[in-house]
Amino acid sequence: MDVTQSFSGLAEEVRDSFGEDIVSLRRDIHREPELGFDTEKTAEKVLDALDGLPLEVQTGVAENGVVATLKGEGGDGPMVALRADMDALPIHEETDLPFASETDGKMHACGHDGHTSMLVGAARALSQGHLRERLNGTVKFVFQPAEEGQAGGRVMVEEGVAEGVGSIFALHLWPGLTFGTAATKAGPIMAAADAFEMTVRGSGGHGAMPHLAADAVAIAAQVVTALQTIVSREVDPVQPAVLTVGEIGAGTAFNIIPETARLGGTVRTFDADLRDRFPKRIEELARGVATGMRGDIELDYRFSYPVTSNDAGGGL
Repeated sequence: MDVTQSFSGLAEEVRDSFGEDIVSLRRDIHREPELGFDTEKTAEKVLDALDGLPLEVQTGVAENGVVATLKGEGGDGPMVALRADMDALPIHEETDLPFASETDGKMHACGHDGHTSMLVGAARALSQGHLRERLNGTVKFVFQPAEEGQAGGRVMVEEGVAEGVGSIFALHLWPGLTFGTAATKAGPIMAAADAFEMTVRGSGGHGAMPHLAADAVAIAAQVVTALQTIVSREVDPVQPAVLTVGEIGAGTAFNIIPETARLGGTVRTFDADLRDRFPKRIEELARGVATGMRGDIELDYRFSYPVTSNDAGGGL
């Protein structure tokens, strides 16, 4: 039997035996989203779903992380880890789905509820007798909190989760792919994700007398437009890069020119040198625009996750 047929048969077996349980778990997690390291309820749902399986379970890793270890019965072999993230995003859900978030301001908008449920499904599938008997080596199922910007994975590694592990495998749901399709490649696959906040400072005044003020809103609007030229005019066209301003805020009344405006955005890059150049160019360009309009800026730039790069050999 070829690999495709083997995986297809396993998928059908899993779907028929406990597929509905995994869907139910995912929807249960979706109803009660939790942020950052505060994933206690989600961890409890995971532990309940793993109960009764032949696993060595460790709790309290990186505060509320869970690590479940399955030892194969097919002989000696490598130790690999399968990892899923458990935390949600600070977003208010407006889907009206029957399993929509029941917590205001929190939502599983990035699919981590699916990742967690799928990893539970993998643990249940591999724990079945006929598969465990064929399993050479050991599998760690790693349920990670705080993926969304708080580096929960690094904390888990620092607490020893990766010791003895030859390879770690993870995936991310991707709606753009055809249903039932998985895609991957060696090398860089997901960009470094950095963030910035900028305060644009002018001088306030009355909306009817703009000549007596330095309009922070007008300055911010020009800064947003100018920032787009960093990618379009300063980055090699064949080199991927994205600069997005996703937040803008200013003012307290329709007829008052505010003194300050705030911008928030993200920068995504694959090249390390290009990544390092962005903060300086953002600050130089924004300050030049602001100075020309009788204002100034303050930039807070935060490097976050580096490029996700897949090992070509799989590490085995």
